Amino acid sequence: HIYLYRGIHPNLDTAIDFLVKNDLTRFKDGRYEIDGDRVFVNILSPQLKNENSWEAHSQYADIQIALMDGESIEWLPVDRVDLWGSYIPERDIKLSSSAASGVRYTLKSMDFGVYFPQDAHKPSLGYGKGRKAVVKVRID
Repeated sequence: HIYLYRGIHPNLDTAIDFLVKNDLTRFKDGRYEIDGDRVFVNILSPQLKNENSWEAHSQYADIQIALMDGESIEWLPVDRVDLWGSYIPERDIKLSSSAASGVRYTLKSMDFGVYFPQDAHKPSLGYGKGRKAVVKVRID
């Protein structure tokens, strides 16, 4: 139901148009530009972990899409996570080692979550190898 997010931001609409027209499971790992630095997608095969850092962004929203079953992601409002490290502008990220527990859900293939700057998220949780797409959508 990604199309339900249309109208929130023009760059998000660009990302949605790309997602409904392309089968991301056929993409190899790497970065693919959709609209320059405004919208792009990273295809990844991360090693899933039992524990991971919280992350948050300032300039981009993430659309995290499972390309296979098994990855879990936790979510909390960014202001409910403490111990944030310094913001790294070239990666648009700040990380936290906070032990705060968030809402955790396990994704099936093609399930997704949208994380705006007010959303802390802890991705790549689980066991084994994952496969995912992270669409970066500039919203500042």
